[in-house]
Amino acid sequence: MDLKTGSCLAGRLTAAFGALWAGTLMSPPAGAAEINGRIALKGAQRYEVCVGYVGKGSDGKDLSNLCGTWINPNGGSASARCDTYKPRTSGIHWEPKSGCTYSHLYLPAGKYLVYARLGEHWYVWKWVTLANAGARESVDFTVNAGDMGTVDVTIPANARPAVVNCEPVNPDGSLPLKGADVGFWLHTRVYGDNRGETSITGLKSGRYQVTFGKKKTVVNVSPGAKIKVRFASAA
Repeated sequence: MDLKTGSCLAGRLTAAFGALWAGTLMSPPAGAAEINGRIALKGAQRYEVCVGYVGKGSDGKDLSNLCGTWINPNGGSASARCDTYKPRTSGIHWEPKSGCTYSHLYLPAGKYLVYARLGEHWYVWKWVTLANAGARESVDFTVNAGDMGTVDVTIPANARPAVVNCEPVNPDGSLPLKGADVGFWLHTRVYGDNRGETSITGLKSGRYQVTFGKKKTVVNVSPGAKIKVRFASAA
């Protein structure tokens, strides 16, 4: 995993891991908590899929991990594993016959935002609580590459910092991912260029809150939409 870019394609990609997994959900020994599941892929011929989590252990410690790989449904098997934070390990595996599976292993008890990400900005998620060190939870996701829109944002060219945030928002205005550091892991935080422009491409359809400094606005993204947002200042 590339801690500078958040790229899910860095890390340890091993053929041996794919052989070890053998198309099934790999599980740790008894007494080690885990989250695993399957990912259904739709809408494309090739996918850059990441799986990960951000959370907080019952002891208050921040926890996260991420890994991913390119998947060609018409090609052969593909696997990736990240063990940067041993003993915690995350893995994803694709087999033409059995499909895409993932697993997050050796997790301590705590609350986790578990997600699957497609490309840079498309993601689905679920909050999961592991009550104890032996807990095991299964979470399945569907990734649809045909369900994508774009938000183009313009801020003052001389703005410093030139930080724009784009997070999903509930109908009541609350942020469902509040409490999770999603700016890095889900790429909800982007930066304007020297012209004050930035684009958040490949967003899953839904409502998003776009924020620049103290200014914010809510946009509705639909498949194929290209929405323009302009902020005159951050104050």
